[in-house]
Amino acid sequence: MDKKPNSETTLIWVLLNIAHKTVTQRFETELRRAGLPPAAWYDVLWGLERNPQGMRQNQLERGSLFDQANLSRTLKRMVDDGLVTQCPAPEDRRGRILTITDAGRDLRLRMWEVYGGLMLSEIEDKVPAHARQGLIQGLQALVPGFKGLEP
Repeated sequence: MDKKPNSETTLIWVLLNIAHKTVTQRFETELRRAGLPPAAWYDVLWGLERNPQGMRQNQLERGSLFDQANLSRTLKRMVDDGLVTQCPAPEDRRGRILTITDAGRDLRLRMWEVYGGLMLSEIEDKVPAHARQGLIQGLQALVPGFKGLEP
């Protein structure tokens, strides 16, 4: 490779990774302190709640922050704990349709009390209002095809 990243690109890469690590660790610490499951569970519950008709695991994975192996293990625990149901897919019977249960909705709401507060303190309170739109645009450029937060 002849061309090397310039110092600005390198700084973006380093800061992006450090910010992710710092904020994620803080979220995990506070969820644990509140006696709640890890953020991966929130991600799954939120995805399923936004899609009340249910989703296949691969659909959930595409919108998730976690890889397939971790998602499979997480889903097994969540099904065992009564937070998520899985039923055979009507069109092929081999696939599974995942849906959130009432207990899963309740847990997501309890987790949101911590999660939402941390979004405020760790992101909204720290990123100046005038910089937010540029940050959003920059991150969207790194995630082509991101559809936003709609189901």
